[in-house]
Amino acid sequence: MRRLISLVILSFCSLIAFDISYAASQTWRLTSDSYSDSLPRIIIDNQDQIWVEWLSNAQGNYDVCYRRYNAGWSSRGWLTNDDVDQISCDITCNKVTGSVWTAWDSSGKIQYTVYSGSWYGTYTAIDSVFTFPQYRTNGRISIMAGDSGTKFLSWTADDTTGYHSVYIMRYDSGSWGQPTCVLQGNGMSMLYDNNCLSQSLALNQYQHPAVLCHTISWSMGGFFGESIQALCWSPDSSWEIIDLFTKEVGIGYDSYNNLLTIFCDSFSNGSGTLKCNKYSQTDYQYLNTYILQINAKVHSGSVSRRLCPVAVWSDSQKIYASAFCDTMWSATPMLVSDSTLNACINPDIVVQNDSTMWVCYQSDCEIYVTKTSVPLGVSGKPEIINKPVTFTVASWPNPARNKINIQCNGIDNKNTKAKIYNITGQLVKNIDIKGNQTVWNCTDQNGKKVTAGIYILNVISGNESKIQKISIIR
Repeated sequence: MRRLISLVILSFCSLIAFDISYAASQTWRLTSDSYSDSLPRIIIDNQDQIWVEWLSNAQGNYDVCYRRYNAGWSSRGWLTNDDVDQISCDITCNKVTGSVWTAWDSSGKIQYTVYSGSWYGTYTAIDSVFTFPQYRTNGRISIMAGDSGTKFLSWTADDTTGYHSVYIMRYDSGSWGQPTCVLQGNGMSMLYDNNCLSQSLALNQYQHPAVLCHTISWSMGGFFGESIQALCWSPDSSWEIIDLFTKEVGIGYDSYNNLLTIFCDSFSNGSGTLKCNKYSQTDYQYLNTYILQINAKVHSGSVSRRLCPVAVWSDSQKIYASAFCDTMWSATPMLVSDSTLNACINPDIVVQNDSTMWVCYQSDCEIYVTKTSVPLGVSGKPEIINKPVTFTVASWPNPARNKINIQCNGIDNKNTKAKIYNITGQLVKNIDIKGNQTVWNCTDQNGKKVTAGIYILNVISGNESKIQKISIIR
């Protein structure tokens, strides 16, 4: 009898999320079983519900399953239950209708299903029409919906010559278009999945897609080399290839529609400098390199699907994050994964209300989610980050409702300005500081009251700058 009660309790516990920490960060364990759970993906829908999707072999083969957070985690639901292994899956939200779209591969077929109040069909794929002469390989499927509701799907497939190519397909006006090959295998190269760092997809505000691809080259004599290529839909309506020659982490756009590619500059053993290349929105020319962390060992990573992105990555033990704000990345990466966990890999991220991020990841074949604050970015030129600041800044009251006093001591009164940014790095207001004190009346450049939330005060005096966090309450 006692054993029966224990089994009932264990079965019940396997359906709930295990709360690890109640500190500023909160972590849940979404799985608790002896099965292998991997490759989690995360989104937030129009109702601020969090969706996590991953692959699990609990039913014999690797199937797609999910859980949803709405004031608590739902029990695990299954989207597939067939006799073949699913290789990868991805999930997105249509911001116009609020429906959740998810896609996966199944024995060479690209399949998808839609949730709008309930799943369209059953917990299995509703459509298998996307069966091509090419068959699926070890690349990761990426699906993403733009602000207009248009969906893009990207994947890696074998072509007729036996080499791998990258395809992208667009869903608009109620139907899928034809697949377009954006990177063709030519007998010397193939697309390759290394530590789950395969192609990823990003959209700017004009719905122009960019695809990041991990490429490995072969010659008749054997291995030739690796690189990363970003394929961007350029302003002249054509696909443009950018060679990065490094190891992928993720891809995104800043608030000015400049393309950001986050990577590790060494792929032989995963150790090197974690960097971000930025490319101009007009011609995708290289602009600058922003350093996230020196001597990082990068196992896997991802970038939030939003403007002014947040990058998360794993060093094979812990998960870290850094936010892009205005012109550069936050100087000190934030530890995201629970401090009691090790072997944390394959993170994915979504940002909620510009101040909170949800990061999913796997650790020892279990799926975890951590909710924590967004690491605040910095503004200014990269070369002055580590210079000592000789002036001080005080701001009060903080939090504030209608106005904030800003006082500066030791400043160059002839050349001092204050800039107010929101948490996404967008400029809210420019303020000239005359004397050593000024007031921000909590309005934007148009005189409209700003909404409640976290803002960044950046005081610039000469070649120095000082950053402070400001809270506005309503």
